[in-house]
Amino acid sequence: MISNNNARTKIVVARTDTCGAPWSKPKKVSKGFLDNDDRDDDDDREDDGTPALVNQGAAVAVDPNTGHVYVAWRQISPPAIYIVKSTNEGRSFSKPVLVTEFDPCDQGASAFSFRTTAFPTMAVDGNGRVHIAIAERVGPGPAQVGQRDSRIVLYTSPDGTRWTGNGTTRTIVDQIPVLAHPFTQVVYNPGRGHQFQPTIAIAGAKIIHRIL
Repeated sequence: MISNNNARTKIVVARTDTCGAPWSKPKKVSKGFLDNDDRDDDDDREDDGTPALVNQGAAVAVDPNTGHVYVAWRQISPPAIYIVKSTNEGRSFSKPVLVTEFDPCDQGASAFSFRTTAFPTMAVDGNGRVHIAIAERVGPGPAQVGQRDSRIVLYTSPDGTRWTGNGTTRTIVDQIPVLAHPFTQVVYNPGRGHQFQPTIAIAGAKIIHRIL
């Protein structure tokens, strides 16, 4: 939405338990932390009075054992990843929780580049652990913000609500060997160059990831 020349976007979720006939009314989940209602006012602020921000790139995952639903997304500026959790099949969600602030691999289209934006990808394993991967500038290159090479960084939470402290991990995927295919060799990539647009999934109790 655009109002007073200020772009803002919100993440909303609709659910159905009748194969799409019908869907529930979309519910805003990217609320301000003090937001206690579902108003979708046409102004430049959240219901709690905080400035409305641009939120994009939602990823949805379901715990295969409990059915808990997770929705993660990218706050464009300042760059950050947030997540909400539902324990009642998407009827209601928790307040947004910060996963991480980060230096994203974003670039615009030009004669020498193509447009890409660092959005999250997410999966939940059989032990209820929530994994989120993003393209983050933590690789070789100048130390200034926006100058380092992009690497895929995997964040793991034991329950999707705690992203710091006991049981949480942050792994730079590029620093471990990656076996892309049963017939390929294990390769390390310590050199220059970007990695971006990751996709992850869980299969055979292992995390499978694809990157460009």
